Amino acid sequence: MPKYKLTYFNVTSLGEPIRFLLSYGGADFEDVRIDRQNEWPAIKHTMPFGQVPILEIDGKVYYQTLPICRYLARQFNIGGQTDLDALEIDAIANSVYDLRKLAAFYYWEANPDEKAKKRETLVNASLPFYLKKFDEMLKDNAGYFHGGELSYADLFFAAAYDNINSFMGFDVAKDYPNLRRLVDKVLALPKIAAWVAKRPKTPYYVPLHSKCPHIKQHTLTSWAWGARLDFFRVTAASSSRIFVSNIRIGPKLSQSSRLVRYDSSSALRTGPKLSLFRINRVEGWVRAGLVRLVIRKFRYLRYFNLTSDKNTKMPQYKLIYFKTTGIAELVRYLFSYADQDFEDVRHDITTWPKFQRETPYGVLPLLEIDGKVYNQSLAIGRYLAKEFNLTGSNKLEDLEIDSMVDTINDYRNVFSQYLWEANKIAKSKRKEQLVQEKLPFYLNRFEDRVKANGGYFVGGKLTWADLWFVSLKPYLDFVIGFDTLKNHAALTEHANKINAIPNIKKWLDTRPTECCLQEFLDAKQQD
Repeated sequence: MPKYKLTYFNVTSLGEPIRFLLSYGGADFEDVRIDRQNEWPAIKHTMPFGQVPILEIDGKVYYQTLPICRYLARQFNIGGQTDLDALEIDAIANSVYDLRKLAAFYYWEANPDEKAKKRETLVNASLPFYLKKFDEMLKDNAGYFHGGELSYADLFFAAAYDNINSFMGFDVAKDYPNLRRLVDKVLALPKIAAWVAKRPKTPYYVPLHSKCPHIKQHTLTSWAWGARLDFFRVTAASSSRIFVSNIRIGPKLSQSSRLVRYDSSSALRTGPKLSLFRINRVEGWVRAGLVRLVIRKFRYLRYFNLTSDKNTKMPQYKLIYFKTTGIAELVRYLFSYADQDFEDVRHDITTWPKFQRETPYGVLPLLEIDGKVYNQSLAIGRYLAKEFNLTGSNKLEDLEIDSMVDTINDYRNVFSQYLWEANKIAKSKRKEQLVQEKLPFYLNRFEDRVKANGGYFVGGKLTWADLWFVSLKPYLDFVIGFDTLKNHAALTEHANKINAIPNIKKWLDTRPTECCLQEFLDAKQQD
């Protein structure tokens, strides 16, 4: 068993999802807690990119909350059974992280007027928007976020729940029963329950949830999905469903063709037709386990080769974004690198408002794979990187790559915060901080990293972290108004090397050059 050492502040916040996962996996870990006022200033410079949490695994330091959680989820088998499962779970966890970040931005806002505006937006728009979608997702997936079974997205939400409550000062999920039940189920997991019972009671631990009367009921009983499975028989026919006994759980097998797709979430929306029982805990575990087993087994059927490989088709990809590079350019770089055909749908200020209502979270990019929509640019990028062999050679190397990807995203976010700042005085201050502090802080460290890794970010070889960094450059240059890499020779050489890869160069020579970003900025100023 690896030796784990988690270092974070003496709070729950971004460290708690990692603690939940380590506890769930039964891993012993050293829980180092830094005093923010007395200890942190003296050691901040020793941390990768000046941030915590960090997780030491057998003495080697890894950073960034979501990559660490993703790595541990893979170690403890709750990260998805397939790459498409992992894409969906990653997108959900990223969406939960986005909501938590919005609450954090509100909480730490120093300007009283801006803070009031952010709270109004959160209470009246952002929280209901996200929480309703999360609640419906749980309803469609037998009480879990994905596939009718526990994943790290469930643990991530449960760990972040009290943190979000403490930021907002009230129980944000009080009107969302499926979310409340999910938190109960996670907190009732024996190893997590043991952790919660012994963990220090710290700031950002506001036990609003424990005041809810329905928690006590779970000491003796549990809610679970139950179904009567009389026999286990797959009915093969020519339609599009699978039947187990008389319970519809997904697509039906064709007698003459390979099962190409199985969409677990849509299958669960149309079935299974189950009853919600209030039953004792042991019986609940058995019944819920049977249902999850059925769901899981038939998800694997898409990999069974029922006929010859002649019927196998390449996936059909459609990327949907704006008429600009931005965060979707990573996906375009990945497709170009792999010489993979894709439909490149681009919206502008005239087409976007109408289409926005049809998107899962009201944001782009989206990627359709054989007609099914996936969101979250980095989750999409990670999936495609796996498809095109631009990930690591093992899980720890994947963790390194993911950590670098998220750090590059932090770097990008500094530009985005400046770009979309509406207040002119605040915008001027943001630009000054960006140029004088943030830009050299990140780029100096990126340059050192590239120099130490043979001209790449991780492992002395090309990975999707390299494509992510280089694909962002045109967008960041546009935002700040000059060549961001002009004072960094190694990074400039790195960018030139990536852009000289034949398939990527071909994309750069032929890609559209029109950009609608200025139109959106002008429209925002008129609001």
